[in-house]
Amino acid sequence: MIEIDYDHDDEHECRHFHEVSRLIRLAAPQAKGGADTGNIQGSLTAIGPTRMPMHKREIGFKERDITRMPHRVIDAPYLHVVLYRPEIPANTGNIARLCAAAEIPLHLIHPLGFSVDDKHLKRAGLDYWHEVDVRHHESFSAFRQGISKNARILAFSRHADPSYTSATVRKGDYLLFGQETRGLPADIANGVSCYRIPIWGRVRSLNLSTSVGIAAYHFLNELGRS
Repeated sequence: MIEIDYDHDDEHECRHFHEVSRLIRLAAPQAKGGADTGNIQGSLTAIGPTRMPMHKREIGFKERDITRMPHRVIDAPYLHVVLYRPEIPANTGNIARLCAAAEIPLHLIHPLGFSVDDKHLKRAGLDYWHEVDVRHHESFSAFRQGISKNARILAFSRHADPSYTSATVRKGDYLLFGQETRGLPADIANGVSCYRIPIWGRVRSLNLSTSVGIAAYHFLNELGRS
């Protein structure tokens, strides 16, 4: 037996699912007795396609809070990705997926423009959050204090002159990206090496998660990651 646990936004989908389930239950005994099930089939067709609602769980099993699950820790990573006060959860979600796939630690410099609690992470489809080596920092200065003094930071800005392809990357470097709407503050950008990802068309900027993907995989290739 399945218990459906849903929020207000899922109410329509759950009603849809329950109606299809009811029709299937009606169809089963009729089909066994050889009766005509055309009417029920017509009802199913009229309702349209369905899928199981999100947030379902079997009775007796409590769903785990993914924020309390142990995170993966990556030793001696090829690169680090650092997001300075990210504002849009979907961007951070895409970047988190990339970091999990490429085995790159993800550093989040607070404050964030969204919540990373269990409910919001699941709503964003980030049920793989525990597979990300995510590291939180209260501020940029706290981030700097928490890494090696010899660590190199490569920042990215559309206002920079040199192209990212001209950068010399070393294993363990930190790739720093600014906010979606404001970029990096001048005092931070002026204190690190900054590079741009070229834009030839008439657009203002690239999406943050796109920029991270371009830079991260380019530098992983430069480092011989295969």
